Amino acid sequence: MRALSIILEIFWVGNAKYTDKELNNVLNINKGDVYNQSILESRLFMSQDSRDITSLYMDDGYLFFQVTPVEILVENDSIDLEMRIYEGRQAIINKVTVTGNSKTNDKVILREARTKPGQLFSRTDIIRTQRDLAQLRYFNPEKLGVNPKPNPADGTVDIEYVVEEQASDQVELSGGWGAGRIVGTLGVSFNNFSARNVLKRTHGNPCQPVMVNHFLSAHRVPVHGFNPTMLLYGTLVRRKKPNSLSVSVFHSRQNLTGQKRMTQPVKPFSPQGFLRTRQKTKSS
Repeated sequence: MRALSIILEIFWVGNAKYTDKELNNVLNINKGDVYNQSILESRLFMSQDSRDITSLYMDDGYLFFQVTPVEILVENDSIDLEMRIYEGRQAIINKVTVTGNSKTNDKVILREARTKPGQLFSRTDIIRTQRDLAQLRYFNPEKLGVNPKPNPADGTVDIEYVVEEQASDQVELSGGWGAGRIVGTLGVSFNNFSARNVLKRTHGNPCQPVMVNHFLSAHRVPVHGFNPTMLLYGTLVRRKKPNSLSVSVFHSRQNLTGQKRMTQPVKPFSPQGFLRTRQKTKSS
């Protein structure tokens, strides 16, 4: 075929869900445009912005959808295209599972999933779920995956999310010099900590906490005779919107042995007295 060909006609065959006009609006390739196979494929299959024919169908449950572009007429510098569509039936989500999590509780992951059993399959919901899981920072974002397992016989699909956990706990150590002494701070934070499951046996370790979306943080900052200790424990309570609930305990101790406190009263400032003083000064 020649390097430059002009599209004369675009025909749609097999479409029942959407009209030719609706499909042409999504395809956004018009008569008279220069034929470009890479642009055509991106508008048909999985574009970056999800504005393509396949996403249009798959976001409405048509997991078994297929479209095949066929060049039905090629003459000189013109070409006619026929889009042959197989819509299939809408797929209902049957089961949603997760694999690869050794510490994180399944419910922590599944509550982030936008794909729920009984709903229509949606490609966009799967992409958003992967993005939400990456934002938890419990998993390696490069290893997040999804395995749809369609069952054409009954029109259902099982969705399996694949994760790989990564370390999310933190240790903070800082120090400085001032007023003739060293000041230091030591802090430890356990993200997604579970006080309820800390003593349960999990994967052979009786003290390994099972993550249920809690956090535990402890800090100790000795400075200027004080030895304050702060303990912070919190949990995320989620329904339709995320909310934060936290409890904190703060303890401090001061050692005043061998120290004297010097106080000196300060005479209150009086505008009238100040003016009288200024007048006496001028008179003398």
